[in-house]
Amino acid sequence: ELTIENQTFPASSWTQHLSFTPSFDASLIRQLANSFPLLTRWAREALDESLYSDSIRGNDEILANDLVKLARALPNVANPVIGKSKTVLEYPTPMGSCGRHDEFSYEALSETATPQCFAGNGGNDNTPFLVTESPDTGHRHFSGMHWLYPNTFLPLRDGEELIDASLKTLDRKRKAGGGHTGWSASWLASLSARLRDGEGAWTSIARLILHYTTKNGLDLHPPLAGLPKHSYTTGSSVPMPPKDCDTCFHEKDRTAQGLSFDSSKGRGLETLRSDKFQLDGHGGLIAAVSELLLMSHIPGTFLVLPGVSSLPLSLGGGMVRGIKARGDASISVSWTGQGKSIAVTSLDILFGSEHPWLFGSGWNELDGYYSHPNADTEPNDGHPIAPAASVRIYVPSRDNSHGNEGQVQVQHQFQLQTSPCAKQLDETEFSAALGRKPSTLPPQLISGMTVIYLSVENFPCRVELT
Repeated sequence: ELTIENQTFPASSWTQHLSFTPSFDASLIRQLANSFPLLTRWAREALDESLYSDSIRGNDEILANDLVKLARALPNVANPVIGKSKTVLEYPTPMGSCGRHDEFSYEALSETATPQCFAGNGGNDNTPFLVTESPDTGHRHFSGMHWLYPNTFLPLRDGEELIDASLKTLDRKRKAGGGHTGWSASWLASLSARLRDGEGAWTSIARLILHYTTKNGLDLHPPLAGLPKHSYTTGSSVPMPPKDCDTCFHEKDRTAQGLSFDSSKGRGLETLRSDKFQLDGHGGLIAAVSELLLMSHIPGTFLVLPGVSSLPLSLGGGMVRGIKARGDASISVSWTGQGKSIAVTSLDILFGSEHPWLFGSGWNELDGYYSHPNADTEPNDGHPIAPAASVRIYVPSRDNSHGNEGQVQVQHQFQLQTSPCAKQLDETEFSAALGRKPSTLPPQLISGMTVIYLSVENFPCRVELT
């Protein structure tokens, strides 16, 4: 049973799965638990009393708080779980106490609770069964990595270990054939980009374009074939699930390139080898490229050109205009050079409004939950609690001295041009403006980058850094 503030919920009401896997469910609930308080705060600041009354606001905040409590009550507060193999698990909590996972050491766990299992899952009603993720390592879904992308609110507790485990997880899935459809390749590219793995992102982008795109630029889902039947041997006395994997597939033909649609198929957008048009890969490709150019998934933080320096190809410089970021911000940037020798030549940022994403006072850096301690007292006056937005911007260092892994260069490399709406801060001033020490980001995400601290006091506000 689950108890939240003296309210008891039967196990059957919270162990059921909403979607694909327990890890996906936990990630989805965690994202909702973060988004709801954020939206209620935004509504308080954007709408007056006639549009968003105190009573409506109060009901919304009660629901938002309850959703946060539910998410925090989930195993590992709904954050990703790393197994013994140092990879991120897709099935970290298999049906509550009913399952046993081969990535866990159960000698260290309490066995006092009576398993509540179901007939057919491994024997008798109260017989636990073993869960393993090895039969289909290269599955096209990345449900266990939803917390990383497209989710936001990155959990920074054990962030460095999570990044390493994520890189290992994606590498294992890629080597096992993962990413074998257009949409799957684009999701893998986006996941790699968020980890600043430019080479991994580019490998998936190239695979998407070469193997899952028609001559006229439309994305494809290729025909799949079932994997050979597996025989599981684990040496465990715990009963196993059925030995046939009904969801294990691989790509039939990995050599096709430059495919064209064939009218003789009689069903429209289908190739001669039975590839089907699927829109997902188009959006995924744009998302992956955008992630290589700009990250904004951590409230109040922007990483500019995070993946460009690690791409395994020579761009010879470039320019991006008006790329959108979370927090109602638009960023334009130009750079020269290639690889780790890229140098930002101009950086222009437009902050469009007092968006809650820019105000980090409610951000919990440890477990990645968003809330606000003064939510009950803030008036509906169209203004945020904090007098100014305190944001930090990471850009590639100009002097090419990338230092140790994770080292961030001093911020005086970039100077804010005279602005009537913003001012540049040092780290001490930034901490004072936040009311706390800035959260520490995993070193893999900020290696070789310069951090710039800004206080944005009026909106809209355009700043230029040179």
